[in-house]
Amino acid sequence: NLNLDLYGYDLGGTRAGDPGSALQMKPRWTGAPPPDVRVEIVSRRGVDLMPVDPVRDRERLLAYVWADQERRIAQLERALAIAAKQPPTVDEGDAAEWLDAHLPVPGETGIGRVVMHSVAYQYFPEAAQQHIAARIQKAGAAANAETPLGWLRFEKEMDDKQTALRLMLFPSGEDRLLATCQPHGSAIHWIGG
Repeated sequence: NLNLDLYGYDLGGTRAGDPGSALQMKPRWTGAPPPDVRVEIVSRRGVDLMPVDPVRDRERLLAYVWADQERRIAQLERALAIAAKQPPTVDEGDAAEWLDAHLPVPGETGIGRVVMHSVAYQYFPEAAQQHIAARIQKAGAAANAETPLGWLRFEKEMDDKQTALRLMLFPSGEDRLLATCQPHGSAIHWIGG
């Protein structure tokens, strides 16, 4: 997930990401196309209780995908090959504690920060979820037009009937439902934002 900008996408006719990437994704798309904007990642960093290495743990990671899901296996193989060449930094640690150290208040002028997670939050203990939400709210309260913050979530939240892509933007605190999705991203219904 930390290398999302290193993949290519066809999102309902809108091209995004790296057009020359070995990993090209074209989910079944319904709804309007997403905004056609350029996104530049200046830096990236993640956290996991037990980080995996895309080279050392390649076979184990592939084993997590059902053998009959050939498209997902092929995508994962390409993503792992990209990560082997450009490994993202993933620290070992607890997400709530890690955010305390890595989400400064206020942010750096001219840089928009994004806290992103994908099918993880639901597995955190409730105390960790509350701590993360409070930490993001604190950083969001200090955000302004020069130091914006986004909280991007690809999760099935408590009241959702299906997996959703949501974005909370600061300084406004507006929370947008961007899309509903098939859990592995093969189908996306764009709502807007």
